[in-house]
Amino acid sequence: MENNDDPSKIQHHIRHILTKRLTPALLQTYNKKLELLRMCSFYIKVIQVDHSQYDHNCASSSTVMSLIDIQRFQRMKKLGNSQVKIQLALLEELLDSLSRGCEELQAILDRERLDEGAIKEGAIKEKIFKLLQEAAEFKDVLVPSRLHLKHHLISEVSSTRVPQIQLALSIRMPVRFDKTKCAASSDSIILHWDITEQEQHEPGEQFKICYKLFHPTTEAEGNLMAQIACASYCLRIDNLMPDRFYEFTVQRVDSWLSVYSLWIDAIILKTVSGTIGSSEENTEKN
Repeated sequence: MENNDDPSKIQHHIRHILTKRLTPALLQTYNKKLELLRMCSFYIKVIQVDHSQYDHNCASSSTVMSLIDIQRFQRMKKLGNSQVKIQLALLEELLDSLSRGCEELQAILDRERLDEGAIKEGAIKEKIFKLLQEAAEFKDVLVPSRLHLKHHLISEVSSTRVPQIQLALSIRMPVRFDKTKCAASSDSIILHWDITEQEQHEPGEQFKICYKLFHPTTEAEGNLMAQIACASYCLRIDNLMPDRFYEFTVQRVDSWLSVYSLWIDAIILKTVSGTIGSSEENTEKN
């Protein structure tokens, strides 16, 4: 049988876990990482294995991509989408379990009087071990994993040797408006946006900017909306009406490698009646 333990010893063990291993600051960090991950874009990354053994022409990325069977690749994209959704759901479940577990330990710690035999060291250690396992699993799940191929993506090619490839999920940080740089005049708006945690602009990025009147007063005004493709990180939009609110959204242009991207950042700016001044209100969409 399991022996009852000294409550003070058990409390000391719990206090160590809550102040050194599973602190409120750590759980808050995990929560922020999960929130950021929900806003990220996920893509399939094609990795060639042991490309040195193949012909030079076959080893090039463009040639490898041209050999991939499109229908099979589309099925892998669906698998990648499902894997991302499972990953995010698992992270949410783990974080919720960690939060509840720490609250339960804190409740035990906060008891002014422990009934004799109410708490056993073995049960507490089992709970703590489970929480530490979940914390380790949370960190592992944060990193995108490989996609397992059930079938060859490259059809047999008689003229050359077929390279071996692997697929993995890659992450791109979310696109967000820079509210400190966005500005409005009486008939135009200047928009600036950046990639979260990206110090330098990534060449080749493509963005889609959409805008419309935020409070249209007529049906015709409600139909005033536009979409602009942009390869830079800023854009000036002219021919707007003065003293009106406009809603702008920015997002990446999906490529054929993208498998999951729900985040769209939005900002509401008001044109002014004169040529100087601006006001803004920021909103976010998922």
